[in-house]
Amino acid sequence: MASCNATFTVGADDLTVDCPADPMLPMLQRRRHTSTYNAWVSFSFDGGCDVSDNSASIPATAI
Repeated sequence: MASCNATFTVGADDLTVDCPADPMLPMLQRRRHTSTYNAWVSFSFDGGCDVSDNSASIPATAI
């Protein structure tokens, strides 16, 4: 059985991901909970190679 070795170099930019900090939610402030949750589930990224995310499948807040 024949075998071979190969080395590949992929020239991709470094992947940078920016995530919001964990929120502190005051009790009984429904409007603030919704906006804070929406800000918390959002994130951004830059660079990488064929990067994808699942942000479309993150559920809306149930509050």
